[in-house]
Amino acid sequence: MQKLGVAVIGTGTWGRNHVRVYKDLENASLLAIVDSNKAIAKEVGEKFNVKWYTDYEEVLKIKEIEAVSICTPTDTHAEIALKAIEAGKHVLVEKPLTKNIEEAKTLANSARKKGVYLSVGFIERFNPAVIEAKK
Repeated sequence: MQKLGVAVIGTGTWGRNHVRVYKDLENASLLAIVDSNKAIAKEVGEKFNVKWYTDYEEVLKIKEIEAVSICTPTDTHAEIALKAIEAGKHVLVEKPLTKNIEEAKTLANSARKKGVYLSVGFIERFNPAVIEAKK
């Protein structure tokens, strides 16, 4: 079975969770992490034994990377996701998808035209504590 080549852009709290999970998935191969803070990028890259970068646009040029998780501040989601879509990458964006509906529509339309998947991370909706609280 071929593994999906992935990268995580942004390695704060949620980004580190994505890194950890991708390292454990049998069907994924974490090929890169990105953080604009060089010290954090290096720390996370070394901790998880994965190549690290400070420029996400450099990572989007890597052919083997087929999908990216975007775990950066919300106001950067649309720009980064659009560049990833234009590069032909499947995209998972931590919530919220964008800061406004217009940006979200642009991303959805771009992903449709490019033929790539665009998804939003809603992991907490599967958290047993959240499910119980809703009851």
